Amino acid sequence: MATADRWRPPPALADAVRRLVAARGATYASSLGVPGALPIPEAPRRLQNSVLFPFAFQDLGGRVGFVIKAIDDPDRPQGAPDEFRNLGLLHRWFAGSAFGVPQPLDHLPELNAIVTERIYGQCAQEIVRRGSARWRPRARGRAQDVCRLAGAWLAELQNRTSSCTDDGGQTRPPRASGWPDSLRAAFDRATRRGLPDDLASELESVLARRPASRGPESWTHSDYSPQNVFATGDALYVIDFAEAPRGAVEDSAAFYWARLELAKRHPMLDPTSLSACQSAFLQGFDRPLSREWEIWGLLRQFSYLPLRDRRTPLAVRWLRGRSSAWAISSLMGRLRDRRDATA
Repeated sequence: MATADRWRPPPALADAVRRLVAARGATYASSLGVPGALPIPEAPRRLQNSVLFPFAFQDLGGRVGFVIKAIDDPDRPQGAPDEFRNLGLLHRWFAGSAFGVPQPLDHLPELNAIVTERIYGQCAQEIVRRGSARWRPRARGRAQDVCRLAGAWLAELQNRTSSCTDDGGQTRPPRASGWPDSLRAAFDRATRRGLPDDLASELESVLARRPASRGPESWTHSDYSPQNVFATGDALYVIDFAEAPRGAVEDSAAFYWARLELAKRHPMLDPTSLSACQSAFLQGFDRPLSREWEIWGLLRQFSYLPLRDRRTPLAVRWLRGRSSAWAISSLMGRLRDRRDATA
């Protein structure tokens, strides 16, 4: 998810956030166990479909705070209430384990926003980037450890959500379709940008039948990738649960695996180290991915390309500064290699 340099939020939204924090900041402080602490605003950030307003409590060493996340997507009017509900259930289900999600604090329907605790940890994307650097890598073992934990977190998500309902007895989240309309439209646009017809036909045949799962259906994470995984001193947290459709957990695993696969095309990263991270991830996930699932993950990643911020074509930050044409041709080359290897 890309951010823009020197970006400023709309004045009306910024004013509304200031008023809300003035009125409810004390409540958030009490919920986080720091009653009376003063919330200090930090620079807001613009993401792909949302705006983040981070706050840190004064005189607490910058380790306790909260984030206001305003959904800025006309196609997702239920984004905020859905994420607030999902986080509430997951926070309770993960209680007492080394895995978790941010604690939800408030839902702000007037802003289509939610308030959650702020996770102070290191982003897995940065850990992997440093550990997989081609020159002077740092903490290579740490990168593999975090990826292994990310796989274990996903397996735990399946264990805890494969047969659960909420307290009201409502049904679980809707089943994920084999090829959602939004991804279909994105894939069609990407095809027009250079995907050969014969390769598109072959890959689409895989998508049409959707790979089979080896376990029960459960909640999934629609954007399970290193950028949404944070490691703290003693726990692993996952953020961004606006969408948590029910389906095969391999879908999320394939998406994570494919993000690392794309990173192998970065000239500053070592493919061997990234392969080790992929192996560690699948070790933690405790099951392999079939070739069909690998292709599924790559196509999901590929379908996102036209939707990302044009200033960061792949929006993975692995490929910052590279052109869209370079990124697409590189991915297509790897997909052709996989096709030819099994022909």
